[in-house]
Amino acid sequence: MRDILPIQVQYEPTKPDHDRRLVILTFALCGGVAGILLAAITAYFVRRRSTSREKLHNITQPDTEASQDYQDLCRQRMASKANEKPEPVHTVNSPKKIRSLSQEGQASSSSHSSTSSW
Repeated sequence: MRDILPIQVQYEPTKPDHDRRLVILTFALCGGVAGILLAAITAYFVRRRSTSREKLHNITQPDTEASQDYQDLCRQRMASKANEKPEPVHTVNSPKKIRSLSQEGQASSSSHSSTSSW
């Protein structure tokens, strides 16, 4: 059997300047893409921060029209409450009723148990 040796090919550039230009072009393109990506990310975060600052600024300075509407609504509510008849508080009329209720509880204690029967 014959020994089969792999063929080794030596790379010899035909134009050495051509390879150098390709390397420089590759690095320039990668740098350009990275720069554009970095600029886009920076613009996103700057915009996000400015909108959040604007929201906080709007919160700290109240809207006069909205607060005026709220005050008018509170005045209307208070005026309607003043016109309404107040609900009566449930009170016990007399001490006799209290005594009768306590006596009923003692008299019927045998008929009512604290535990239910199943």
